[in-house]
Amino acid sequence: MAIDYYQLRETDQELQILDSTLTDFARALSLTTDRFQKGLNSELEVAQAKTLLDQTITQKQALQNQRAQLEHAIAVLLGRTVESFSLPNQPSDPTPPVIPSGLPSDLLERRPDIAEADRNVAAATAQIGVAKAAYFPQLSLTALVGYESTNAVSLLNWQNTMASLGASAVAPMFTGGRLRAGVDQAQAVYRQSLAQYEKTVLVAYQEAEDQLAALQFLAGESQSQANAVLDSTRAEEIAMQRFRAGLAGYLDVVFAQETELSDERAAAQISGQQMAASVVPIKALGGGWAGGNTP
Repeated sequence: MAIDYYQLRETDQELQILDSTLTDFARALSLTTDRFQKGLNSELEVAQAKTLLDQTITQKQALQNQRAQLEHAIAVLLGRTVESFSLPNQPSDPTPPVIPSGLPSDLLERRPDIAEADRNVAAATAQIGVAKAAYFPQLSLTALVGYESTNAVSLLNWQNTMASLGASAVAPMFTGGRLRAGVDQAQAVYRQSLAQYEKTVLVAYQEAEDQLAALQFLAGESQSQANAVLDSTRAEEIAMQRFRAGLAGYLDVVFAQETELSDERAAAQISGQQMAASVVPIKALGGGWAGGNTP
């Protein structure tokens, strides 16, 4: 749910960018139309401005559909009907939490899958002891001088004498193959559970390391993309100034505006990826990095 929520907020941020861009594109269309009417540019430039505006409106509608689906997904996760749940539009650019370096590996022990695998190993170990114990005769001595039964009729039966106990003591000799197979099976189950435990631990390490690496690289991407936004914004300003001065065609402005919009949306998407990537390590570490009791 946290990932869906941050994706929704990232969509809100992109919608805000598109709204601002649509305002600029509408002004550009008005400018090219006015210049065309005065004979300062061609109808082609008007069509280019109109095309860019229509394309951006289409992008906004697609994002609105995406936002609605994320909102519905959150409603379901909260156990609410989609028509009774809504989240107000709230563009934001949150800062991901700082994850400390040198996290102790024992944090992973809190993961439910690792705790389950650990208990399976313990259970398999105990089962080996049970299987080995079956090799030994199970005798039930009582206060009746070796008789197992207190039934009056059974007391008269010679089979309930000490001789019968001796017979039960040698009984495992006739089932030795089955008992040996039971021990082998218990040991095989133990080895299987141990291998599964090792695999679970390795996967846990991988998940944690993947997300920590992702956060590190996304931080670099965010800074580079922020620089790209500044550069493309400046390029758009220069292109518009040259167009108004009659030094460049409107096609230069179109390219600059498309690049600026693409860079701004990419910056918003990277911000959303950072927030999502900061949520996943909490799950990967079994509950965050603040410590806690191992189940």
